[in-house]
Amino acid sequence: MAQPIEIFRPIGATVTLAAATSSGSVAITKIGFANEDEQVRIANTGSVIVYIALGDSGVTAAVASGIPILPNTAEMFHITTAQTHLAGITASGSATLYITAGYGV
Repeated sequence: MAQPIEIFRPIGATVTLAAATSSGSVAITKIGFANEDEQVRIANTGSVIVYIALGDSGVTAAVASGIPILPNTAEMFHITTAQTHLAGITASGSATLYITAGYGV
């Protein structure tokens, strides 16, 4: 039997990342249970693509290998307990990412 889709529920404060042509990173605010995976909503309010990577405190993003977040869009990702940080970079210009952890899609 299929399980119902759970609507996204934020569980932590939204954090921001000012993405530019050098990789920068930010800690994802996670307040769920330590052994549970979560989802993260990433909104790019800028006018350029931001390439992201998820990982631990040492994560960096690269244009060639990052996941593109298109301008003026929001994407949802499943993150593991080991993915505590998000890194972002642009090929040119700058953009702001808003990152919110939660449960559901």
